[in-house]
Amino acid sequence: MKSNRLIVGLLAGTAVLSVLGIVYLELNTKGKGYEFNPLKGKSGKKLKSKLDRFLGLADDKINSVKKEAGEFIETRKARNNETIAKVKDAVM
Repeated sequence: MKSNRLIVGLLAGTAVLSVLGIVYLELNTKGKGYEFNPLKGKSGKKLKSKLDRFLGLADDKINSVKKEAGEFIETRKARNNETIAKVKDAVM
């Protein structure tokens, strides 16, 4: 029975704090045009440069995988064509 009361109390407390938090934010940001911009300031510039470097590396990796896949396909096609030619020569 005590655990049920504990769970109900925690849920009620969480609900009350959520409502109070929403009311507090509404009162304190009214007319201020609250804007969340994580790329603002010095730390934002660092984050943006790290993100740009990461995206550049990811783009390079994708392009190299595409190139390797294309080379692999061409190699397999050439081997397949050689095999077909050998089979045709053997049969005829």
